[in-house]
Amino acid sequence: MYHKNILVAGATGTAGRAYVEVFSESGYRVKATVRPGKGKGRVFTNTKGVEPIEVDLRNKNAIEIAMRDTDILVVSILGRGENPAADEDTITRMLVDAAKRAKVEHIIYTSVYRANEKTNVPHFEVKGHLEKYIESSGIPYTILRPCTFMDALNADWIKESVLQKGVLASPTDLETPINYLFSKDLAQFALLSLSNSELIGKVFNLGGPEPITYKEIIRVMSDLLGRKITYHQIPINQVEEQFGFDMAEMIRYFNKNGFTFDMTLTKEKYSLTLTTINKFLKDCGWGTASTEKNSFSRREI
Repeated sequence: MYHKNILVAGATGTAGRAYVEVFSESGYRVKATVRPGKGKGRVFTNTKGVEPIEVDLRNKNAIEIAMRDTDILVVSILGRGENPAADEDTITRMLVDAAKRAKVEHIIYTSVYRANEKTNVPHFEVKGHLEKYIESSGIPYTILRPCTFMDALNADWIKESVLQKGVLASPTDLETPINYLFSKDLAQFALLSLSNSELIGKVFNLGGPEPITYKEIIRVMSDLLGRKITYHQIPINQVEEQFGFDMAEMIRYFNKNGFTFDMTLTKEKYSLTLTTINKFLKDCGWGTASTEKNSFSRREI
């Protein structure tokens, strides 16, 4: 099992990095795709068992070359450009087609929670179509539908704002419940699919241990830092101007519907350990941040 080669497409994203780390630590040989000329491969240079490879994922021939000697394909793609959903659709289909020609044994596809529902969120709904494409490919698959990643709470700009200004800013409503999932918990479940045949040919919704709102997250941050943190809601039109329609529509959907999933049965059935927001922030150093005179360095993250 541990001599198999895994190709992670989209290795520098939140889920992609978690996949690379968890698979390589478990003894698999991992090829991690990075965009050409961006220098992002340096992230994996000193990681044992990981080979960073520059691949233009919009180039069919480049994908074919990257797919050589691949046993397991992990797809963790977000589209870019003026139409991110269409871009994601094109890339993912080329990856699946190349995997079929290369006789890849297993595809692990990173979808999103509620991809199979009508959400009007373009990069959600395209994943629903791509799930069907993978299911019809004839390649054994495991489809994972994660909720929102809690990793974003440790982003540079969020941590800087909280530590320097005492303000947590987000476009998400203060009372919107979301099952934030740690990316490494997702990767651990993906790892399980490589040794548990029960997970082949199935789709799994995955979330954190419980729904939590920004009101509760502020309380956790305040307790860890030993001082009061306030909240600033970023206007949705600002999100749309800076990050595009797709991202703004996702936030609108969250604020209207929430994004929650009860993980109790899945957690018990597969003996999963799910990371809480409190533990995640503690592990990221938030518990000690207040003792460092609120100093901030990008090297800390």
